[in-house]
Amino acid sequence: HRPMIPTLNSAPLLFDRGAAVRSQITARVLANYNWLRNYTSSSTCTTLRSDAGWYAVLHVPAVESEEDLVVTLLCGDGLLTHPGYFYDFPREAYLVVSLLPAEAAFQDGIGRLVRHFDCRAAAATIDTAITLPPTAHGLK
Repeated sequence: HRPMIPTLNSAPLLFDRGAAVRSQITARVLANYNWLRNYTSSSTCTTLRSDAGWYAVLHVPAVESEEDLVVTLLCGDGLLTHPGYFYDFPREAYLVVSLLPAEAAFQDGIGRLVRHFDCRAAAATIDTAITLPPTAHGLK
């Protein structure tokens, strides 16, 4: 039992230092979550409400399977996300992102993720406008 005495003696110091780290993590997670909610408010991506934790869930356009989507985002955009099916979402398409990164890195990554979907939505709108016959637009 003697080897535990140094650990027990240092416990108050560890708890004190841990409180400062927990406070920093809480502030960063909250700042990233609030920024994400604001940033996605006018996007094709929607941030789901969260009461706790250090992950955020985004409902994204179902342009491809979640598995293909996370691989595309990782290989094409350098973004690590988790597919919703890892968390038993009943349908696609959901992505789970960490709120732990530094704020600047988080904002850069989310900006690239949202642009990925917003650009696809804009391209689909342009493609539809180009490929529809004139009568589809109410023109004769």
